[in-house]
Amino acid sequence: MTVAMLAALTVGAACSSDATTTEMADDPADVTVPGPAPTAPPNDPSGGLSASGDELIVQLQALSEETDLCRVLTGEAFAALQSEEFDVAGLVTSPAGVTQLIALVDATFAQLVVIAPVEVRPSMQTIQDVWSRVARLNTGAADAERRTAEILSEPQVVAANQSLLTWGVLNCAGAPATLGAGAAS
Repeated sequence: MTVAMLAALTVGAACSSDATTTEMADDPADVTVPGPAPTAPPNDPSGGLSASGDELIVQLQALSEETDLCRVLTGEAFAALQSEEFDVAGLVTSPAGVTQLIALVDATFAQLVVIAPVEVRPSMQTIQDVWSRVARLNTGAADAERRTAEILSEPQVVAANQSLLTWGVLNCAGAPATLGAGAAS
């Protein structure tokens, strides 16, 4: 007898009955716990992002259409993010903003893997994996900063960064000024 036939017989046997149903006189699930009623977070008209967060979203969405890894590596794609007016510390104003930002950064890293030339695609995939691992960390944990530093200093991560930076210096016009220091370290 196959598993599918056994499952069908079991379901059929469990569902066929002539017994009548009765309502329970007292259902513990109906008891209301004393205290304040649960509430949803207040409506955040900003969508959970500050002005700088909104600016970052626009920049990341533009990257989803980018086909040139050099524009990303040289900072052209993130030119607005380099300005002093950009407030990294205040990007998000609610959990909805965090969710929105993480989803878009995930999509951005996936796009960078797609547009990466074959010779640096493994490095870009490693960097995408690093982002995913760091994003899963509990940022409120006491050891989050240490754990992030440990991830960033893993040999394969250092090698991926070095490979990508070296490729950028050799293949992207204008990259020596922006990437040269990183490639040397």
